[in-house]
Amino acid sequence: MKRNKFYQYAILLALPWLGSNLMTSCTDSFEDLNTNSVQVDPNDLPFSAQCTEPMQYCYPPQQNMFQFWTNLTIDLYSGYFMTPNGNFTNGDMGENRGHSGGMYENYYLHIFNNTRRIIADCDQKGTLGLSGVMRVVQAYGTLMTTDAYGPLAYSSILSGEYESYYPFDSQQQLFVAMLKDLEKAITDIKGMSEGEKVSELRASYPNYYIAKNRIDLTPQTDVDAILAKVKDLYKAEEINDIDGVKIDFPDKWVHLRKSNTEPIIRVYSEAATMEAADELGKQIMDIVYSLAK
Repeated sequence: MKRNKFYQYAILLALPWLGSNLMTSCTDSFEDLNTNSVQVDPNDLPFSAQCTEPMQYCYPPQQNMFQFWTNLTIDLYSGYFMTPNGNFTNGDMGENRGHSGGMYENYYLHIFNNTRRIIADCDQKGTLGLSGVMRVVQAYGTLMTTDAYGPLAYSSILSGEYESYYPFDSQQQLFVAMLKDLEKAITDIKGMSEGEKVSELRASYPNYYIAKNRIDLTPQTDVDAILAKVKDLYKAEEINDIDGVKIDFPDKWVHLRKSNTEPIIRVYSEAATMEAADELGKQIMDIVYSLAK
């Protein structure tokens, strides 16, 4: 009996200490715990890089994101990407990445989050041409997303008045906003200076050339096994195997894609000169031919 009472008193005495520690652990260094020390401020990036992302994601480079963005998963019963049966994340109508999250991610993270910031910055600096181009990109992204999902949080984000929630605009309000953006874009592009012309913008980007080749094999060749070996040979480099095998080097890349209808591998290579691109493609082709023997 005495032992039980001792345990009871010990627990009661420990509760305040535990409570204070729990409260402290939840609040101490809150800012440090919730701040990524290696995150990059978009404004610190080269301006050309800031503009590239929203323009690039109007036609997303990743296969899955492209399918989400172009509405190929909206008709769940079409059988194009996944079916509504089985354990597939986009087999329901929830706002998960499979059904609609991918499109929202592409629009808000890669397009709208950048265009609204760049437009505000360009308007302040008076760079009308680039501001106009970003308004066109913003209108296109908004059109694609509202066409699929209807109302969106738009003016409430631009206003900067909301923090915890963002009221949605109706489709009518969104189309009015898009038309205003396009009208302003026409005015801005017409009024841009010579230094803002497309030729000047293009000159700020590096030149790259692409070479296209093909490897002819026999019907008996195990193409998948060859691609796996190539992937292993270049495992020290950045590899993307979503659609074939793409090998990214610091200043060039090569992409091998097998055909599903004939025994060939298509080889795409890109580098700073046409000669370097072709040389890279031929180098990989020689490796594939040696593996196929």
